[in-house]
Amino acid sequence: MLFVWPKFGILTLFFPIFVLISVLVYYTIQKKYRWISLLIFSLGFYALIDWKGLLFLFPTSLIVYLFSFLISKYKVIDANKRNKGRNKLPNIFLIIAIVLIGSVLFILKYFNFIGSTFTRIVNKPFSAIDFIVPLGLSYYTFQSIAYLVDVKKAKTTFIHNPFKLILFLSYFPIISMGPICRAEQICSALFEGNDFDEDNIWEGIKRILFGYLKKIVIADMLAIPVTLAFANHGKYFGIPLMLAVILYAIELYCDFSGCVDICIGVSKLFGVKLPENFDKPYIAPTLQIFWRKWHMTLTGWFKDYIYIPLGGNRVKLPRYLLNIMIVWLFTGLWHGANWTFILWGIYNGILLILAALFRKWKPNLEEKYPKLYTNPFINLLRILRTLMLVCIGWVIFNSASWKDALRYLYHCMYFWKLTGGTELFLSLPLWGWVSIILAIIFCILLYTPFTGREGYFRNINFKIKPFALPIISMLIVTFVIFIKLYQFSTGNGSNSFVYSDF
Repeated sequence: MLFVWPKFGILTLFFPIFVLISVLVYYTIQKKYRWISLLIFSLGFYALIDWKGLLFLFPTSLIVYLFSFLISKYKVIDANKRNKGRNKLPNIFLIIAIVLIGSVLFILKYFNFIGSTFTRIVNKPFSAIDFIVPLGLSYYTFQSIAYLVDVKKAKTTFIHNPFKLILFLSYFPIISMGPICRAEQICSALFEGNDFDEDNIWEGIKRILFGYLKKIVIADMLAIPVTLAFANHGKYFGIPLMLAVILYAIELYCDFSGCVDICIGVSKLFGVKLPENFDKPYIAPTLQIFWRKWHMTLTGWFKDYIYIPLGGNRVKLPRYLLNIMIVWLFTGLWHGANWTFILWGIYNGILLILAALFRKWKPNLEEKYPKLYTNPFINLLRILRTLMLVCIGWVIFNSASWKDALRYLYHCMYFWKLTGGTELFLSLPLWGWVSIILAIIFCILLYTPFTGREGYFRNINFKIKPFALPIISMLIVTFVIFIKLYQFSTGNGSNSFVYSDF
């Protein structure tokens, strides 16, 4: 909970204190040493949450440093000799490095899953190994691979200082749940040190506060009826289950994007701008656009480092469709070693393959029927269609097994029934629903990334901001603490984020 220390994480009371101390130290010391303070606080943050994870983080950093050095060195030698294309050493070093750091991710996250699946097929017992899965393993592994590939392609320069590389991989605002950053996006701001900027402090605090608001007030409160619906879907039917899926879609978005808001806000306090991870995904007219707007740094990573190297859409149609499915199988597996995630990936892969086939067969549809794409009512129907397909996927994503997912969807088909609706929605008190509605309105009015439009505070005179900031901050903090106390008293609170396990 917010007021205990079972783990030193973002949702403990000590995290804001930790951030405050790190910011004060950062701007107190000389500018050229500020990256060192970030490194110390990042490693300290990591050690407080999961000190055993350092046993994996340091070797990974060493491997990345060594092989990025070799890749950059032999690329330079190759270029100096004007012998491009013949020196295969950079490619060999890149493959070895990816195999080494990828093997750690594979063994720790998927070995037991593959072993249990295989032994189930051959009908033999399997003894799972209790691996330590370090904090942020998937995130810093993906950042490492992206950095190595970008060094090979000369998209980024080799980081000569190994301690700066460790900072890039362990930077504490992003180590737990991203966003997944590229070296060229943040390294300059991380290493050079930044001057104190009131606008950065204001924007950072505002982003952090709204992140907590989305997580604790909206996501955690919605989790109460959503958890009840998914855990007892066998006794509910029709509209209540459908509404529970919609509530889960809101919960998942506010939970994950709320965490990212906190991460982006904290980083903003240091003057380091992180890439956005969401861009109004639930108003996307097509599934392709939805996945360009949801967890954008992950989908961008899969596009740049798996999809395009496989040939993307520049290959023949069968290979193009296979590339889509491969990417989505990897996407499902990235979320966890569970058949529901694999099924969810296959589901999205099939839908995107069908969409690709439709675009191939009907390339001029938009030119022939332009009104289909400009009519507001038609666009609304397209958004609702996409949202329905996404929500079906969320049922698979959130179910304990594929059988539970099918049973849940089957019970949703009894849309004329209202069985269990009263029990489901009275699991949250009336003031809880009012709090959620008020929080959503608050976000829409005051929080720019929630809607993508200019927030109300953008239009407030700068002289008023110093007064508005503490008032708004006190309102949000009081609201969050009140909700958290209720969750603590009822045992319904969450001390983690949905994506913390991924």
